[in-house]
Amino acid sequence: MFIYSCICLGKPERIVSIYRYYNYGVMSDRLVNAQPEEETKMENVRLIKGLTDQDAGKICRWTNERGEKYLEQWFGSADDFPLSVEKLKSLENVFSIYCLSDFAGIIQRIRIENENAHIGRFVVDPEKTGKGIGEQALSALVALIFEDAAIKSISLSVFDYNPGAKRLYEKCGFQVIEIVEEPVKKHRMKKFRKV
Repeated sequence: MFIYSCICLGKPERIVSIYRYYNYGVMSDRLVNAQPEEETKMENVRLIKGLTDQDAGKICRWTNERGEKYLEQWFGSADDFPLSVEKLKSLENVFSIYCLSDFAGIIQRIRIENENAHIGRFVVDPEKTGKGIGEQALSALVALIFEDAAIKSISLSVFDYNPGAKRLYEKCGFQVIEIVEEPVKKHRMKKFRKV
């Protein structure tokens, strides 16, 4: 499988990017001008570190139109409903997901503890789900995180009432390591570095 991630040098709007290509376990970096013609020759999904105000506004609209339960489903809590641009912009280590030139969602590396990176706050535009965007974005972030040799595993949590997300995580190699019953049933999942 051919996956790449894009990390902008500086602000998300900057054109010069480092593209990392993963093809059968081989990685190489190169600087390119991120022109749409070049992007379409590769995978359709790329990650860019950071989140613009405009894209944060889109996430707020998707979320607030669908209600508190939708926010809880991807954000982990509905305490911040209605979601605001300011709240989203305050999050650290957020990667914007783009499909071709269209903003498609975000995913966050929340923390690193004990050789484990925990990811979450993963949302894809509801109009674009079911098209492989989430799988490509998650695979790209996993590959990027595992570039750090000190990271031995990646964890995430998914609510029991979100079986589609759980299937996606299993498809990407995550395994259930614990089921938490209270206050809301959820699955803690982990993917280990291949040795």
